[in-house]
Amino acid sequence: MIKALKYQLIPLLVLALTCGEAFGQNARQMTRKGNKLYEEGKFTEAEVQYMKSLDTDENLFEAKFNMADAMFRQKKYDQAIEQWQILAGSTEEKEKLGRIYHNMGNAYVASENLEKSLESYKLSLRNNPADDETRYNLAFVQHQLNKQQQQQQQQNNDQKPPLLTEFAKKVKQQADELLAAGKFREAFQVMQEATQKDASMGNYKEYMGRLSKVAGIEE
Repeated sequence: MIKALKYQLIPLLVLALTCGEAFGQNARQMTRKGNKLYEEGKFTEAEVQYMKSLDTDENLFEAKFNMADAMFRQKKYDQAIEQWQILAGSTEEKEKLGRIYHNMGNAYVASENLEKSLESYKLSLRNNPADDETRYNLAFVQHQLNKQQQQQQQQNNDQKPPLLTEFAKKVKQQADELLAAGKFREAFQVMQEATQKDASMGNYKEYMGRLSKVAGIEE
């Protein structure tokens, strides 16, 4: 049995200070405060804190990444995806790209866009082939897509009328003869009456529609 998809947050990054500038330290301090708020489940407050951090240092990857996570937890999926897309275009580090695309996949699943989630998980695995969580999510989404396709195919088959019976073919021939004789109303009536008796007459739906217009009759 397929397990429920796990929306597991990528572990929050804690980056070491690499420079002595006060603005960099303040940005990271605000990011850590945002992380604390996030862990407490205060996602709106955490998002605000990450935004403040980015006002100080707009290039801080951790703040951008975690702000998107906070948006995700608030069900602001489109905004989270947009943020991760921007991040994906700003780095070539495979480890970071793997995490970004993993979370993008989760957001697409949450917003019921399975095709996009499948693409995102594939990109995640391309950058981080050892990620079993992403591999599981990819398999789950592929299973769901296959299931949807099968259901759609079944629905399409159910909507198709049965194969034409000999009775239906004879009625159609009779209607054609009446049509050739200019008896449009009679031809339509013959077809309409037969429809109530034989479900396979549904194969002539378009024909009857055109016949109805010619006869000046509204179905």
